[in-house]
Amino acid sequence: MSKFRKIKSIGFISLATLTLSSAINADNLLSSSSTASQSTSHSTSASSVGTQASSSTASSSTKSSSIPASSTTIDTTTTKQVVAGNYPMGYFADASNTPTSKVSSKSISLSSSTPAPDNLYSNNTSLPSRDVVDVASYESWMTQADYNNLKNQGVKTVVVKLTEGTSYTNPYAAKEIQYAKAAGLNVAVYHFADLGNAQNQATANSQAVAEAQYFVSVAKSIGISSNTAMILDCESPYVNSAVVDWTAASLTWASTMKTLGYSNVKYYTSESWTTIGGNNIMEEAKLGAKNMWVAQYLYGTPSSSNLKNTQFGAWQYSSQMYFTGASKNSPVDITIDYANMFIATATTTTPDTTKIITYRLYNSKTGEHLYTQGITERNYLISNGWNDEGIGWYAPANGQPVYRLFNRTTGEHLYTTGISEKNYLVTTDWNYEGIAWYSGGSYPIYRAYNGRNDPRGSHNWTSSLLEQNYITSHEGWNDEGIAWYAVAK
Repeated sequence: MSKFRKIKSIGFISLATLTLSSAINADNLLSSSSTASQSTSHSTSASSVGTQASSSTASSSTKSSSIPASSTTIDTTTTKQVVAGNYPMGYFADASNTPTSKVSSKSISLSSSTPAPDNLYSNNTSLPSRDVVDVASYESWMTQADYNNLKNQGVKTVVVKLTEGTSYTNPYAAKEIQYAKAAGLNVAVYHFADLGNAQNQATANSQAVAEAQYFVSVAKSIGISSNTAMILDCESPYVNSAVVDWTAASLTWASTMKTLGYSNVKYYTSESWTTIGGNNIMEEAKLGAKNMWVAQYLYGTPSSSNLKNTQFGAWQYSSQMYFTGASKNSPVDITIDYANMFIATATTTTPDTTKIITYRLYNSKTGEHLYTQGITERNYLISNGWNDEGIGWYAPANGQPVYRLFNRTTGEHLYTTGISEKNYLVTTDWNYEGIAWYSGGSYPIYRAYNGRNDPRGSHNWTSSLLEQNYITSHEGWNDEGIAWYAVAK
């Protein structure tokens, strides 16, 4: 899912030159034809399939918007940019050594005339399974139709970048998650670990704790359920792996995640960083091989008859998958899932009379969100095509009533604490369905209104301020303030 053409071989970056260039906005995507200005260049070389390659120097270049005709070489002018502090998954995954210079500007350009792994196309039936696609802010171009297209072509899971370090949050995460769920796709989320560019173990461990806390806080703010697969992306070369134990730091992160209520933790890294890969940076004996998602991009076209890395939970086998029917001619990362490692874990809930679950469901045909405390209603709706979006919030056992109404004409539901609003609506074509739940506690539930022509799904209620801010600032919804309160979310 990266915004540059990743030049990968078995375990290493192959013949790449990093060029520091001027700062760009983290979330402004490059056009399909873009030019990168060279300011300062540093060259680095790495072994490629057992052969030592010489370094090359980057130059100013323009990338064609068309897919390269050759499947084994890339255009010599390939250049893409990403922003420091918002690295996409796989950006450094095959780098086994710290780069020769630190990134000191806001963006990085990568140019190369080296042969690269094949471009892959989703209509090639000989490829390994297309189980998982990962996205970050750089994939904000993807529409609902694109996610539907992934589903129709066999993709099962979308993994969304949520955070990086202790300050960056993907501003498109809520939208990307919503689109994926509406398409009927499973959703997992990941955090890109920078460990504060640690140069010692103490810093790495303390940063791992802080990053877990930040990841969880953002996850909760957009309603990520506690059984979701939460993935730590371990690839940053700016951590001194000669003195920092990445495995130990990862386990510290995992322990903190579990303490905070998120126990379904997984790890992403380069195959070359594993014990089997030879560098022993991320140790599968301690982390659990089936909990690990490894990246390894091979020269040539991967084949379902010659699968690699089957000892791990999943194998990301390319960053160059082009899906037929996509709205933009742009490749994405593609993964085969060997162990169902991205699936949400089963949960058991002990009844708590002081904290009652309110479920949230979504109808992709009408655009309506429905909220209910009835497990039977929830299960019935899921069996009839509604998407389960997990727990919306926890309501108290008593307090101020929240009334539920049903519109006989549109099929929409509405929830309100306002007796006057309830009484007025029942004089029109709304049916009063009784008390849905109660308001009480310290967590606000926000209400927004979309005055579009189709009245179905015209209201949205959420415990996530991030979701509320996004739909009101980017999607034309009107902020109607706090509707009621919950005891937890």
